[in-house]
Amino acid sequence: MAFKIVTILICLLSAAFSYAANDGVKVYLGGTWKVAPVKVYLGGTWKSPTVKIYLGGIWKTWAGGEVTPDHYVSNSGCSDSGQGTLAQPWCTVGKVNSSTSAGDVIAFAAGGVWTQDLEPVSGSVSNPTMYIVYGTGAKPKIKGFDAYSKQYASIDGFEIWNDNTSINNSPQPGTNSAAVFLGFSNHITLKNCYIYASSSNGGWAAIYGWGSDYNIIHANTIQHQNNSGLHDGLDLDQDCNYNVITNNLMNRATHYAFTLAGTQSSAPNFSNYNYIAYNTIENINGCAAQLYMNTFYNVVEYNTFYVQTSPVDQYPTVFKLLGERNIFRYNIIKGTGNITNARGLRSETYLYSSGWLPNTAQYNHVYNNVINGVYGTEGANGAIYVGTNNSSPDSWCRYNVYKNNIVFSNTGQYEITLQSGSLISGNQFRRNIIWRNSTQTVIWNTTGRTIAQQESASSDWTGNLYANPNLNNSYQPLVGSPAIGAGWELTQANGSGSGVVITVDDASYFHDGNGITVGDTVQIGGATRLVTDVNYSTNQITVNSTITWSDNQGVSLPYSGSAPNIGVY
Repeated sequence: MAFKIVTILICLLSAAFSYAANDGVKVYLGGTWKVAPVKVYLGGTWKSPTVKIYLGGIWKTWAGGEVTPDHYVSNSGCSDSGQGTLAQPWCTVGKVNSSTSAGDVIAFAAGGVWTQDLEPVSGSVSNPTMYIVYGTGAKPKIKGFDAYSKQYASIDGFEIWNDNTSINNSPQPGTNSAAVFLGFSNHITLKNCYIYASSSNGGWAAIYGWGSDYNIIHANTIQHQNNSGLHDGLDLDQDCNYNVITNNLMNRATHYAFTLAGTQSSAPNFSNYNYIAYNTIENINGCAAQLYMNTFYNVVEYNTFYVQTSPVDQYPTVFKLLGERNIFRYNIIKGTGNITNARGLRSETYLYSSGWLPNTAQYNHVYNNVINGVYGTEGANGAIYVGTNNSSPDSWCRYNVYKNNIVFSNTGQYEITLQSGSLISGNQFRRNIIWRNSTQTVIWNTTGRTIAQQESASSDWTGNLYANPNLNNSYQPLVGSPAIGAGWELTQANGSGSGVVITVDDASYFHDGNGITVGDTVQIGGATRLVTDVNYSTNQITVNSTITWSDNQGVSLPYSGSAPNIGVY
């Protein structure tokens, strides 16, 4: 595509974007869509330029706010013998697959239906291939999107389904009938799509990823509609790194609606540095979400997780958090219906199968979340469950931090269950609100305990509060809530100084964006700075401009008032 008048390069390290046909580029920032005008003043008049936006490693091109298609596809007035013009579009997906060139923009007619799988053509960082929609009406419907070994391509606004047809060459058994396959793919964008495996699909997942990095999955609805057997909605499995999963609705799967998994073997196949944010995962058929099997340094924030009914899985779980050095913050975990053995936030290590590496849960940082309404009557289940069901010497569950969370009015035996044993140690509970109206015995650790009893028994428990958090239905604190201004700083500066590199007691609370999103903003005293690098081995954070700090001064994410809040808001 040729540039018109001038090219503007807008670098956005944000996780979400869109475009507005008439008024500019829309960017998702701070929980809302912002409109950036797409005009420049040249030669005494306003011009509409071509705009390129670089996001997550892929360039997106709009001419005056809209892309200009190179080819069109429709069910009517079409011919595969032509050039795919608006006047005479192509008819079939097969023609699209065989005739598209790198960097083309292919527009499918709204309301059309195609029973072939789309195989995107790889583009490049400066010239991605794009599949978009033209006209008005229902989303164009295609039977599968097979991005095996593809790169720099995007699909926006489609309905993508698979009834049980093999569309890919997945090395993992049971996954070749996924509606979307991301196999050894990178810089693929799925956006504004309805993606589902139908009720007749016996495959493992509606979207299946393997060995795929730097992909964007944004603002889609994702389902696996087969109620028989175990199935996932979105499964990024083994060696999936630096992916952005934002603003999706995942609401149907018998196993987990969302899974991020590493591998059973060596470190190069771990799944690390992914960003999972602003999703609504309310599963009507199974568990909500999980990180397990060697997943490191992932960020999970601003999501809502909810389970409505008992799944096939042995232990119905809203969120399973395993792996190491993951950040889990500003999430809401709620409700599991009348399920006898439900668990809310579950960090229970185990060995999946003989010969595999054991699951571990180490150095994860869980802070400023709300957990409410989790139901479970079996044994010593808690809304937060920390422990192991494995005797392997490597199934560690240790050194995880739970700080500034609100855990209240869950209907299991306890609010928090912490097992004991040689594999379980150093799990810190700092300044959480833990409450239920009927009893102060809200913790299980070898026996039922009150907060005071637990803090007397273990130095890992400090400053926790037994108090009604007084939240509204959106989990925001009402006037007079004990959560307001009652939180603790996340960490402290280690030594005094001035500059851009700050040594802190624990840098694992923060992330630098990992090249796929914006890094954290930290507050030290009354000053805030953007984090540009985190060195976890030395506990040092680098910020974007000089700042001065004193020894033991608090370092947190931004807050108003004299101290952080407890909970999500």
